[in-house]
Amino acid sequence: MNENILDHPQDFRKPLTPQEAAKRRELEIDLKEAEKRLKNARIALWIFVGLQTIALIVLVARESDLSTIIAQAVIILLFIFAAVYSHSYPLASFASVFTLYILLLILAGINQPSTLLQGLIIKVIILGYLGMGAFYGKEKRDILRKLKQYGD
Repeated sequence: MNENILDHPQDFRKPLTPQEAAKRRELEIDLKEAEKRLKNARIALWIFVGLQTIALIVLVARESDLSTIIAQAVIILLFIFAAVYSHSYPLASFASVFTLYILLLILAGINQPSTLLQGLIIKVIILGYLGMGAFYGKEKRDILRKLKQYGD
């Protein structure tokens, strides 16, 4: 037995009290709920990417300005990156997409004010899901920090 006793620090943790165990179970349930909500927000983000891709195809079909097509493609790539990145860092990912989408809406509104009201319900739904993703990303981060207090 050439094993170092410090190789397994979990063997030296004091057992949780019943109150601590109950709090840990509650946090684990909250974590599962946050992950479920994040999954819904991720699905909505992928649907949003799909809608943006359809818009890009329409731009190409109309033979629009090359700079507009390139800008739309870059925006789609940013949204795809955020969707993939949201598995590791959901708060940063959804907050970035939320901010970018708000900026795009503002710029479109400055350029052509009538676009603000076009598809208003869809825009509100998209903002709602992006906001939900950011909120539950923060919740997940906070819950994971609290769970570390109870020994992972």
